[in-house]
Amino acid sequence: MTEQAAELVKVLEGAQHLVVYLHDNPDPDAMAAGWLLAVAAVVIPPAVVQSDAFAVEDIDVMGHDRVEADAILAAAGVELGDNLLAVELERVADDVRALPWVEGVQMRRRYPDRLCISVTEREPVLLLADHGLWFVDGQGEVFKRVESDEWIDLP
Repeated sequence: MTEQAAELVKVLEGAQHLVVYLHDNPDPDAMAAGWLLAVAAVVIPPAVVQSDAFAVEDIDVMGHDRVEADAILAAAGVELGDNLLAVELERVADDVRALPWVEGVQMRRRYPDRLCISVTEREPVLLLADHGLWFVDGQGEVFKRVESDEWIDLP
């Protein structure tokens, strides 16, 4: 990790501790520090988001079995070298959740250079025959047409 990245990580960790402290101890001095942090948050981000210190060097994809990691990465739209702080976690999660097998997505940044995508896949419980075969999950949602090369494994 570069010196610049290490310093920025310390600032972010300090900000996180300050937010927790302000929540637990709302006193005037702490509130002044909070305002200072808020002003810094407006001034510092452009430099941080443009910095190479937080360039994504690794993207971990976990929890997938039926969905290929490459499909999840393609849906996420995050490239190596993108700034970790500029990644819109909600948008990425929504885009990954749009994959038919994906039921849930958890996103996490691991500073200074790693993005973690953890998916929960749908469990098919039955097949529906309606102009082809369709997978249906435990909530009764028809979520994907069965492809000819797809392994059908139901409980």
